[in-house]
Amino acid sequence: STPPMNDVVQTYPKMRELRRRQLTMDIYGSTYEQISTKEVRRRIPALTGGGPDARLPVIGGMVHTDAGVNRHDAVAWAYARGADARGVELHQQTPVTKLLRGRDGAIEGVETTRGIVRARKVAVAVSGHTTTLTETVGLRLPLRTMNLTAFVSEPVKPLVDVVVNCPDSGFYFSQSDKGEMVIGGAPDMGQSFRRDIKQHVFEDTVTAMLSLFPSFRKLKLLRQWGGHVDIAPDASPIMDETDVPGLFVTAGWWGGYKAIPAGGLTLAHMIAKGEPHPLMASFTLSRFNHLDYVMESGTTTAR
Repeated sequence: STPPMNDVVQTYPKMRELRRRQLTMDIYGSTYEQISTKEVRRRIPALTGGGPDARLPVIGGMVHTDAGVNRHDAVAWAYARGADARGVELHQQTPVTKLLRGRDGAIEGVETTRGIVRARKVAVAVSGHTTTLTETVGLRLPLRTMNLTAFVSEPVKPLVDVVVNCPDSGFYFSQSDKGEMVIGGAPDMGQSFRRDIKQHVFEDTVTAMLSLFPSFRKLKLLRQWGGHVDIAPDASPIMDETDVPGLFVTAGWWGGYKAIPAGGLTLAHMIAKGEPHPLMASFTLSRFNHLDYVMESGTTTAR
Protein backbone atom coordinates (compact mmCIF):
# COMPACT_ATOMS: atom_id res chain seq x y z
CA SER A 1 0.00 0.00 0.00
CA THR A 2 1.11 3.59 -0.49
CA PRO A 3 -0.02 5.77 2.41
CA PRO A 4 1.88 9.07 2.70
CA MET A 5 4.37 9.42 5.53
CA ASN A 6 3.75 12.36 7.85
CA ASP A 7 6.47 13.75 10.11
CA VAL A 8 4.99 15.48 13.16
CA VAL A 9 7.50 18.20 14.14
CA GLN A 10 7.73 19.60 17.67
CA THR A 11 11.00 21.58 17.72
CA TYR A 12 12.48 24.21 15.45
CA PRO A 13 15.90 22.49 15.15
CA LYS A 14 14.13 19.39 13.83
CA MET A 15 12.13 21.52 11.40
CA ARG A 16 15.37 23.03 10.06
CA GLU A 17 16.86 19.57 9.65
CA LEU A 18 13.83 18.27 7.76
CA ARG A 19 13.67 21.38 5.58
CA ARG A 20 17.29 20.73 4.64
CA ARG A 21 16.35 17.15 3.81
CA GLN A 22 13.46 18.45 1.71
CA LEU A 23 15.80 20.60 -0.37
CA THR A 24 18.09 17.61 -0.95
CA MET A 25 15.14 15.43 -2.00
CA ASP A 26 13.93 18.18 -4.36
CA ILE A 27 17.16 17.77 -6.32
CA TYR A 28 16.27 14.15 -7.03
CA GLY A 29 12.61 14.78 -7.82
CA SER A 30 11.19 13.20 -4.66
CA THR A 31 8.13 14.66 -2.97
CA TYR A 32 8.66 15.95 0.56
CA GLU A 33 6.79 19.07 1.57
CA GLN A 34 6.30 21.20 4.63
CA ILE A 35 2.75 21.48 5.99
CA SER A 36 1.12 23.57 8.71
CA THR A 37 0.04 22.39 12.14
CA LYS A 38 -3.59 22.65 11.02
CA GLU A 39 -2.88 20.43 8.03
CA VAL A 40 -1.02 17.91 10.20
CA ARG A 41 -4.04 17.57 12.46
CA ARG A 42 -6.39 17.32 9.48
CA ARG A 43 -4.37 14.45 8.06
CA ILE A 44 -4.09 12.74 11.46
CA PRO A 45 -7.40 13.29 13.33
CA ALA A 46 -6.24 11.08 16.24
CA LEU A 47 -3.47 13.60 16.97
CA THR A 48 -5.20 15.47 19.81
CA GLY A 49 -2.16 16.06 22.06
CA GLY A 50 0.76 18.42 21.61
CA GLY A 51 -1.26 21.60 22.04
CA PRO A 52 0.18 25.10 22.63
CA ASP A 53 0.63 24.46 26.36
CA ALA A 54 2.36 21.09 25.95
CA ARG A 55 6.02 20.57 26.82
CA LEU A 56 6.65 19.88 23.12
CA PRO A 57 3.83 21.48 21.12
CA VAL A 58 3.25 20.47 17.51
CA ILE A 59 4.65 23.31 15.36
CA GLY A 60 4.10 21.80 11.92
CA GLY A 61 5.02 18.82 9.84
CA MET A 62 6.37 17.33 6.66
CA VAL A 63 4.63 14.96 4.27
CA HIS A 64 6.28 12.44 1.94
CA THR A 65 3.61 11.45 -0.57
CA ASP A 66 5.83 8.85 -2.31
CA ALA A 67 6.04 6.74 0.86
CA GLY A 68 4.55 3.30 1.27
CA VAL A 69 4.19 0.25 3.49
CA ASN A 70 4.83 -3.39 2.70
CA ARG A 71 5.21 -6.67 4.50
CA HIS A 72 8.85 -7.20 5.41
CA ASP A 73 8.66 -10.99 5.36
CA ALA A 74 6.99 -11.02 1.94
CA VAL A 75 9.77 -8.86 0.48
CA ALA A 76 12.48 -11.06 2.05
CA TRP A 77 10.91 -14.20 0.58
CA ALA A 78 10.58 -12.52 -2.82
CA TYR A 79 14.33 -11.81 -2.79
CA ALA A 80 14.95 -15.43 -1.77
CA ARG A 81 12.83 -16.79 -4.61
CA GLY A 82 14.53 -14.48 -7.09
CA ALA A 83 17.98 -15.57 -5.91
CA ASP A 84 17.00 -19.24 -6.07
CA ALA A 85 15.69 -18.82 -9.61
CA ARG A 86 19.10 -17.45 -10.61
CA GLY A 87 21.00 -20.41 -9.22
CA VAL A 88 22.01 -19.04 -5.82
CA GLU A 89 22.31 -21.73 -3.11
CA LEU A 90 20.43 -20.79 0.08
CA HIS A 91 21.26 -22.78 3.22
CA GLN A 92 18.65 -22.19 5.91
CA GLN A 93 19.26 -23.08 9.56
CA THR A 94 23.01 -22.93 8.88
CA PRO A 95 24.53 -20.22 11.08
CA VAL A 96 28.12 -19.16 10.42
CA THR A 97 30.18 -19.57 13.59
CA LYS A 98 33.49 -18.11 12.42
CA LEU A 99 35.47 -16.81 9.46
CA LEU A 100 38.54 -18.68 8.26
CA ARG A 101 41.88 -17.21 7.16
CA GLY A 102 44.61 -18.97 5.20
CA ARG A 103 48.31 -18.99 5.97
CA ASP A 104 48.77 -15.93 3.79
CA GLY A 105 46.23 -14.01 5.88
CA ALA A 106 43.57 -13.90 3.19
CA ILE A 107 40.06 -15.20 3.68
CA GLU A 108 39.55 -18.85 2.73
CA GLY A 109 35.99 -19.58 3.82
CA VAL A 110 33.56 -19.84 6.70
CA GLU A 111 32.82 -22.40 9.38
CA THR A 112 29.13 -23.24 9.91
CA THR A 113 27.24 -25.58 12.21
CA ARG A 114 27.06 -27.99 9.26
CA GLY A 115 30.67 -27.85 8.15
CA ILE A 116 33.21 -25.65 6.38
CA VAL A 117 32.53 -23.76 3.15
CA ARG A 118 35.65 -22.76 1.21
CA ALA A 119 35.70 -19.48 -0.71
CA ARG A 120 38.23 -16.94 -1.92
CA LYS A 121 35.75 -14.10 -1.38
CA VAL A 122 33.35 -13.74 1.54
CA ALA A 123 30.81 -10.95 2.06
CA VAL A 124 29.58 -10.28 5.59
CA ALA A 125 26.02 -8.90 5.46
CA VAL A 126 24.59 -9.84 8.85
CA SER A 127 23.52 -6.53 10.42
CA GLY A 128 23.93 -6.69 14.21
CA HIS A 129 26.14 -9.79 14.03
CA THR A 130 28.84 -8.09 11.93
CA THR A 131 31.40 -7.55 14.69
CA THR A 132 30.67 -10.96 16.20
CA LEU A 133 31.94 -12.58 12.99
CA THR A 134 34.74 -10.19 12.01
CA GLU A 135 36.34 -10.50 15.43
CA THR A 136 36.87 -14.23 14.77
CA VAL A 137 39.66 -13.23 12.37
CA GLY A 138 40.98 -10.45 14.60
CA LEU A 139 39.29 -7.66 12.67
CA ARG A 140 37.76 -4.78 14.63
CA LEU A 141 35.30 -2.44 12.95
CA PRO A 142 33.94 1.00 13.98
CA LEU A 143 30.46 -0.35 14.74
CA ARG A 144 28.14 -0.55 17.72
CA THR A 145 25.25 -2.98 17.98
CA MET A 146 22.07 -1.73 19.63
CA ASN A 147 18.64 -3.13 20.40
CA LEU A 148 15.63 -1.97 18.34
CA THR A 149 12.09 -2.90 19.35
CA ALA A 150 8.55 -2.78 18.04
CA PHE A 151 5.10 -3.85 19.21
CA VAL A 152 1.60 -4.35 17.84
CA SER A 153 -1.82 -3.51 19.29
CA GLU A 154 -5.10 -5.34 19.06
CA PRO A 155 -7.07 -4.69 15.84
CA VAL A 156 -9.28 -1.61 15.92
CA LYS A 157 -11.47 0.12 13.36
CA PRO A 158 -9.71 2.29 10.75
CA LEU A 159 -8.25 5.26 12.59
CA VAL A 160 -5.04 6.30 10.82
CA ASP A 161 -4.56 6.04 7.05
CA VAL A 162 -1.02 7.46 6.90
CA VAL A 163 2.38 6.54 8.30
CA VAL A 164 3.01 8.72 11.36
CA ASN A 165 6.57 9.57 12.41
CA CYS A 166 7.27 11.72 15.47
CA PRO A 167 11.07 12.23 15.47
CA ASP A 168 11.17 14.67 18.38
CA SER A 169 9.26 12.28 20.62
CA GLY A 170 11.01 9.17 19.34
CA PHE A 171 8.25 6.93 17.97
CA TYR A 172 6.40 6.06 14.77
CA PHE A 173 3.39 3.95 13.86
CA SER A 174 0.94 2.97 11.16
CA GLN A 175 -2.23 0.91 11.05
CA SER A 176 -2.10 -2.42 9.23
CA ASP A 177 -4.76 -3.82 6.91
CA LYS A 178 -5.95 -5.97 9.81
CA GLY A 179 -6.44 -2.88 11.97
CA GLU A 180 -3.44 -3.39 14.23
CA MET A 181 -1.31 -0.42 15.28
CA VAL A 182 2.30 -1.27 14.42
CA ILE A 183 4.45 0.88 16.72
CA GLY A 184 8.20 1.41 16.95
CA GLY A 185 10.53 3.54 19.01
CA ALA A 186 14.11 4.72 19.11
CA PRO A 187 16.92 2.19 19.64
CA ASP A 188 18.29 1.62 23.10
CA MET A 189 21.57 3.55 23.07
CA GLY A 190 23.40 0.96 25.15
CA GLN A 191 25.49 -1.70 23.40
CA SER A 192 23.35 -4.85 23.26
CA PHE A 193 22.96 -8.04 21.25
CA ARG A 194 19.64 -9.03 22.84
CA ARG A 195 16.69 -9.86 20.60
CA ASP A 196 13.81 -9.11 22.94
CA ILE A 197 12.31 -5.81 24.03
CA LYS A 198 13.80 -3.65 26.78
CA GLN A 199 11.20 -2.51 29.30
CA HIS A 200 12.48 1.03 29.77
CA VAL A 201 12.57 1.61 26.00
CA PHE A 202 9.03 0.27 25.76
CA GLU A 203 7.86 2.59 28.55
CA ASP A 204 9.56 5.64 27.02
CA THR A 205 7.96 4.93 23.64
CA VAL A 206 4.48 4.45 25.07
CA THR A 207 4.76 7.57 27.26
CA ALA A 208 5.78 9.69 24.27
CA MET A 209 3.02 8.25 22.10
CA LEU A 210 0.30 8.89 24.68
CA SER A 211 1.41 12.52 25.04
CA LEU A 212 0.34 13.10 21.42
CA PHE A 213 -2.33 10.40 21.05
CA PRO A 214 -4.04 10.16 24.47
CA SER A 215 -6.93 8.10 23.06
CA PHE A 216 -4.48 5.22 22.54
CA ARG A 217 -4.57 4.61 26.30
CA LYS A 218 -7.43 2.22 25.62
CA LEU A 219 -5.41 0.03 23.26
CA LYS A 220 -4.25 -3.41 24.36
CA LEU A 221 -0.99 -4.78 23.05
CA LEU A 222 -0.90 -8.18 21.40
CA ARG A 223 2.81 -8.84 20.90
CA GLN A 224 6.23 -7.29 20.97
CA TRP A 225 9.65 -8.16 19.61
CA GLY A 226 13.18 -6.85 19.37
CA GLY A 227 16.24 -7.18 17.20
CA HIS A 228 19.67 -5.65 16.90
CA VAL A 229 21.16 -3.24 14.40
CA ASP A 230 24.73 -2.11 13.86
CA ILE A 231 25.54 1.59 13.68
CA ALA A 232 28.72 3.43 12.66
CA PRO A 233 29.94 6.60 14.43
CA ASP A 234 28.50 8.82 11.68
CA ALA A 235 25.28 6.76 11.39
CA SER A 236 26.02 6.02 7.74
CA PRO A 237 26.72 2.61 6.21
CA ILE A 238 30.07 0.96 5.56
CA MET A 239 30.77 -1.00 2.38
CA ASP A 240 34.33 -2.01 1.67
CA GLU A 241 36.93 -4.74 1.34
CA THR A 242 38.60 -5.09 4.73
CA ASP A 243 42.25 -5.47 5.74
CA VAL A 244 41.67 -9.22 5.39
CA PRO A 245 42.08 -9.82 1.63
CA GLY A 246 38.92 -11.25 0.10
CA LEU A 247 36.69 -10.27 3.04
CA PHE A 248 34.00 -7.69 2.26
CA VAL A 249 31.58 -6.06 4.67
CA THR A 250 28.34 -4.18 4.23
CA ALA A 251 27.23 -2.88 7.59
CA GLY A 252 25.97 0.08 9.58
CA TRP A 253 22.69 0.34 7.68
CA TRP A 254 20.51 0.71 10.81
CA GLY A 255 18.83 -2.47 9.58
CA GLY A 256 18.81 -1.04 6.05
CA TYR A 257 15.52 -2.51 4.88
CA LYS A 258 14.66 0.34 2.51
CA ALA A 259 18.20 0.94 1.23
CA ILE A 260 19.26 -2.63 0.53
CA PRO A 261 18.07 -2.79 -3.12
CA ALA A 262 20.78 -0.22 -3.84
CA GLY A 263 23.06 -1.80 -1.23
CA GLY A 264 22.88 -5.20 -2.90
CA LEU A 265 23.67 -3.79 -6.32
CA THR A 266 26.67 -1.84 -5.09
CA LEU A 267 28.00 -4.74 -2.99
CA ALA A 268 27.84 -7.06 -6.01
CA HIS A 269 29.78 -4.44 -8.01
CA MET A 270 32.50 -4.26 -5.36
CA ILE A 271 32.89 -8.05 -5.08
CA ALA A 272 33.00 -8.51 -8.86
CA LYS A 273 35.30 -5.60 -9.71
CA GLY A 274 37.27 -5.08 -6.50
CA GLU A 275 36.45 -1.38 -6.28
CA PRO A 276 33.59 0.66 -4.79
CA HIS A 277 30.58 1.47 -6.90
CA PRO A 278 30.39 5.26 -7.55
CA LEU A 279 27.30 5.45 -5.33
CA MET A 280 29.23 4.01 -2.37
CA ALA A 281 32.66 5.56 -2.93
CA SER A 282 32.25 7.80 0.12
CA PHE A 283 31.17 4.95 2.42
CA THR A 284 34.40 2.95 2.69
CA LEU A 285 36.32 2.19 5.88
CA SER A 286 39.06 4.66 4.96
CA ARG A 287 36.86 7.58 5.99
CA PHE A 288 37.43 6.70 9.64
CA ASN A 289 41.22 6.99 9.37
CA HIS A 290 41.00 10.78 9.39
CA LEU A 291 37.50 11.28 10.82
CA ASP A 292 36.21 12.06 7.33
CA TYR A 293 32.66 11.28 8.36
CA VAL A 294 29.64 11.28 6.06
CA MET A 295 27.57 13.94 7.82
CA GLU A 296 24.19 12.83 6.52
CA SER A 297 23.02 10.78 9.50
CA GLY A 298 20.49 8.15 8.54
CA THR A 299 19.64 9.54 5.11
CA THR A 300 20.70 6.36 3.30
CA THR A 301 18.25 4.31 5.33
CA ALA A 302 15.41 6.75 5.90
CA ARG A 303 15.01 8.24 2.43
